[in-house]
Amino acid sequence: YQFRPLKLAREEDWSDWLFFLIIESKTGFFVHDLLKPDRSNQSDLTADPAVSGREISASGYRADLILKWLNNSYTHIEVKIGDESLGKTFNTGEVMRKQHNVPQHDWSDYILLLDYQVDYWLSVSEKKDLFIQHITWNDVALSLRRSLLFSDESVTWKVWAYSYLGAVEQLLLHFKNKFNQSDIVKIDKKISIMQEALING
Repeated sequence: YQFRPLKLAREEDWSDWLFFLIIESKTGFFVHDLLKPDRSNQSDLTADPAVSGREISASGYRADLILKWLNNSYTHIEVKIGDESLGKTFNTGEVMRKQHNVPQHDWSDYILLLDYQVDYWLSVSEKKDLFIQHITWNDVALSLRRSLLFSDESVTWKVWAYSYLGAVEQLLLHFKNKFNQSDIVKIDKKISIMQEALING
């Protein structure tokens, strides 16, 4: 895969950086905190880089992230920064599971959304039989902050994570260093993320 930290114009660029942080993690802390899987311990969620991949194509579908963990389970994550074509995530997940020949109980699907996309996603997903867990970029920011505070990752990993956190908060969550009085909601959101990261660490 190509890690392109200075390119953030497309969804693929955000996926690349997220994939890099997951693959390079030595503890599994970040992704365990982000995905909160029911059956996995933090130590289980260290990725197998030989199998995990980005932009994987099969039967006319393309998956953003496919991750194989050391416990032999798999996770499929679709990354969205505004794309409204959310319904195809269901077919993508099922095609990828069959392509990798993974039993349903060892496979999980997630979709990463901006806050404003959640309501639309819920209206789409309620019509489907297959369950896909949604997470938001606020969740990513929270998990990155907790990882920086509480994980035993290397200094190098934390430097890249801190840089990604800054990009997420400024470009996707629209936090700013200078605020107008009308920006009180954004200030409150930033404070709440910082507080939650500390309280729920």
